[in-house]
Amino acid sequence: RDVRVVWQDALDWKPPKGDVVVFMYNPFRGAVMDAVVERLGQANHGETIVLYHTPLERALFERSGRFELIAEFPFGLVYRTRSGA
Repeated sequence: RDVRVVWQDALDWKPPKGDVVVFMYNPFRGAVMDAVVERLGQANHGETIVLYHTPLERALFERSGRFELIAEFPFGLVYRTRSGA
């Protein structure tokens, strides 16, 4: 019931407390995506699920150590934050 659509600079966005679901359609590359992955992986007192369509920067999620891959499809990936990460 608590759904929020946020339109702002991704580098200024801070995940809210609680569980978060983020849908990405390959939105960024390089340093911007690296910063977004880092921010998404930060503790927010809940679980973060990332639905990542056309995952050209998947290596950033995998290198971060904060996410685990829970589903892989021909068109995208689903990650969640690791317990205790």
